Amino acid sequence: FWRHRDRVGEDAGLLFAMFCLWFAASLSDMLVGIEVYEAPLLIGAGYGSFLLGFTAILTRRMAASMDAVERNAVQLQELVEQRTQALREKDLQLAHGEQMASIGTLAASVAHEINNPVAFVSSNLNRVDEMLEKPEDRAELREILAECREGVDRIRVIVASLLSLARRSDGDDERVDLHEVVTSVLPIVRREALYRAELETRFGAISKVIGEPRLLGQVVLNLVMNALQAIPAGDARANRVSIETRQAGDLVQLIVRDTIAIAPGVTRFIRLRMTR
Repeated sequence: FWRHRDRVGEDAGLLFAMFCLWFAASLSDMLVGIEVYEAPLLIGAGYGSFLLGFTAILTRRMAASMDAVERNAVQLQELVEQRTQALREKDLQLAHGEQMASIGTLAASVAHEINNPVAFVSSNLNRVDEMLEKPEDRAELREILAECREGVDRIRVIVASLLSLARRSDGDDERVDLHEVVTSVLPIVRREALYRAELETRFGAISKVIGEPRLLGQVVLNLVMNALQAIPAGDARANRVSIETRQAGDLVQLIVRDTIAIAPGVTRFIRLRMTR
């Protein structure tokens, strides 16, 4: 007890009381043994005090250890949740960065697609201004106006495609024509495909599918952009990205396949459940 007194801590009082009881019982039995007085032997009670004391100490220490384990488990759980949240935020930041990079690529493509008809319309309007000053050239006016309308319609189609991908929906599924979704995406990716590959569509006889047009458009856009970005810039005539639809039982398949230098590439596809 004396050698390990620095490790006893808060149990020192209890151990000292146990030792005093044992010492008193031993002293009483010794006095009885030399016939100083008559009394029952108490050494068993002295050792019993040690047994009860040690049991109480071990029980209390076990309870304290269990409390410490529980606290550590709670702290560990909190730490795991904090680290998980931090990793989730990092994943979101990476996803946001990739999304911003894709948006930048799309913005450049859309800007090019819109600038071409805008420049065309602007040039034609300048020509119209010159023709109004020369009555003999007014015969071409209708043709030029028709070309201007064509350019404006092209801009309208591109803007409508962007709006269909960006607008919020109420989350309800509806019957969607997958061919219309694919057609609305093509003007957006045309600039990216200009120096990479030729776009090819193979539309089969399919039923309408159940889904949200906006989300389906984003899926098609991602698939086509991934296929185009897998092809290095160069000769677009040597490469091809095909978008195919087909019926497969009660499912509709959308298949995006890229071919690099007329060699098999990567096939990406999704399956959609058709409407009843």
